[in-house]
Amino acid sequence: MQKFVSAVALALLLMIPVGTALAANEPSHTIRSLPSGVLPVSDYYNQSIYDAKDNKIGDINDLLLDTEGKVSAVILGVGGFLCAGEKNVAVPFNAIKLTEKNAKRYLVMDTTKEALNSAPGYTFDRTKKEWIAAKQGNRFQSAALIMHARPSEEALARDTAGASFLELVIQG
Repeated sequence: MQKFVSAVALALLLMIPVGTALAANEPSHTIRSLPSGVLPVSDYYNQSIYDAKDNKIGDINDLLLDTEGKVSAVILGVGGFLCAGEKNVAVPFNAIKLTEKNAKRYLVMDTTKEALNSAPGYTFDRTKKEWIAAKQGNRFQSAALIMHARPSEEALARDTAGASFLELVIQG
């Protein structure tokens, strides 16, 4: 009987470290159930913004997180035509309201296109990986970096001036 009790005690002692090791391998930074009332980022990112009169006033180009991981600012692309001349401005995240109309979600902001166009502009510095204040008077800077490309051979054959439409818009 004493051997049996010793064997059981030894078995219990051997199981404790195994159980602890198994618990340590479980993911500690996971969520078993999602919080209620949360919205996916896709409801915001790359979505259009409308004013109170249902006029499109811009598009969300980026969401900026603070050090705690909460969205604190939004970069909106405003103005321009066919992406040329678009200006990026920053607005507080809480200025954008998610609204539902005809069973579809859309974003509304209590401002005007003119107010956004007159706001300070920002450009994304790819080397620093951050948004920085745009140079004054250089409205086409971000569009020029993105849109300026050599026209195709077919376009050159059709266009005797040798410039594509986008090059003309950006340079003109």
